Amino acid sequence: MFTDECTVAVEAGRGGNGSASLHSEPYKPRGGPDGGNGGRGGSVVFEVASGIHDLSWLAEHPHQRARPGGSGRSDRRDGPTAKDLVIQVPDGTIVFDDDGPVADLVGQGARVVVARGGRGGR
Repeated sequence: MFTDECTVAVEAGRGGNGSASLHSEPYKPRGGPDGGNGGRGGSVVFEVASGIHDLSWLAEHPHQRARPGGSGRSDRRDGPTAKDLVIQVPDGTIVFDDDGPVADLVGQGARVVVARGGRGGR
């Protein structure tokens, strides 16, 4: 079945939590803070791909969520950044939100970020 129109709910990944860690070593009773920042959450991106001819897969999977960023760690190590969720769409796809058109994706590799990932905690 050919699907040329669908409604999709997308959610960007949340940023990871920062770490509230204190440095401790023998003979250093007040080592100070050494927690790392949280990682950035993944964004949701629509991208034109040559092998995609309709929106049937997207119509069957209407809820898309990017991964969250990782939590910070001790020893000033930042949490890992989540990968962006790239959703492949056919050439000529028009992306709308509640306020109207957002982008007209024309040409191989055309992309639009529809939900930006969260910033990691400090």
